[in-house]
Amino acid sequence: MRSCLGALSLAATLLAPLAAGAQEAAPRAIAERALDQVILPGFGAFEAETAGLEAAARGCDEAAMRSAYQASFDAWEGVSHLRFGPTEEEERAFAIAFWPDRKGFTARNLAGLAEAEDPVVDDPEAFGHVSIAARGLFALDYLLYDETGLTLGAGPYRCRLLQAVSIDLHRLAAALVDRWEDPWSGWLLEAGAADNLAYPEPLSAVQEFYKALLGGVQFTRDLRLGNPLGSFDRPRPTRAEAWRSDRPLRNIRLSLDAAERMTEAVFVPALPPENAEAARAAFARVRDDLSRIAPPLTEAVADPMSRFRVEALQTDYNQLYIALSMAIAPELGVREGFNALDGD
Repeated sequence: MRSCLGALSLAATLLAPLAAGAQEAAPRAIAERALDQVILPGFGAFEAETAGLEAAARGCDEAAMRSAYQASFDAWEGVSHLRFGPTEEEERAFAIAFWPDRKGFTARNLAGLAEAEDPVVDDPEAFGHVSIAARGLFALDYLLYDETGLTLGAGPYRCRLLQAVSIDLHRLAAALVDRWEDPWSGWLLEAGAADNLAYPEPLSAVQEFYKALLGGVQFTRDLRLGNPLGSFDRPRPTRAEAWRSDRPLRNIRLSLDAAERMTEAVFVPALPPENAEAARAAFARVRDDLSRIAPPLTEAVADPMSRFRVEALQTDYNQLYIALSMAIAPELGVREGFNALDGD
């Protein structure tokens, strides 16, 4: 009897870590971690920073606006890869960050508003329906940092235009918080429930988180780095993200922080130790090479001596993509798929 009890006790001891690991990998547990540690605090921070931006704009203080713009963009980089749910509704993510803009739609649309002194800027509801190219962070990037943008709009109208963009951005951020809290949080937590049209399968939400993580890595590899790199003979530094406000490397660093934070908080608890370490090693390689690039990125891609470091970083991002795929997908039963960032 004692030997049987001893055997049962030993079996329970051995199985306890397996049971705990299974719990950590349960779809609801993954969704809870994503909501509590990534999604809700991240979008809450973005809403708070854009509230400060709106306050600065109401005072028509462009110096204060530039500071609030930088803080708002920082917060956006913490969640910019989460292109699903409320961010896809009503094209909110593209209204917040319309980029790449290879044909200059932002400059063109803002100039049109300013030249006509369009009264649409005085109606927040109506301004929410103007072209997304004239809205969001990249509209402010142009208005507050571009040589031409700084002269756009005379006197009171310029102030009203800056207010319209800032108020609209805060409205977008507040709508995201509201929609994430209800109904999207419930839908993510109840993935697979019979009446859940958003996430009809138990793994639907986990699949969404996985696509968002890889989509963010891909976005940096192909666009944040690929766009300004261009070719050796023809680099395109002014195609870097938010180059006017000197944000390209800052955005890469902050988006990397967000990807690593999501990996650690959401996925690592559900992974075997060796998979977690492989993912961490890939992130470490990216960080090491990123630290070797002297800002600004617009100069680094055009200088033959420093360009190779940017190319090495792009290779690191490709390896990070592969490492995350191999570490997460087989363990959780998810796969790559279309992401809202594809084709930007």
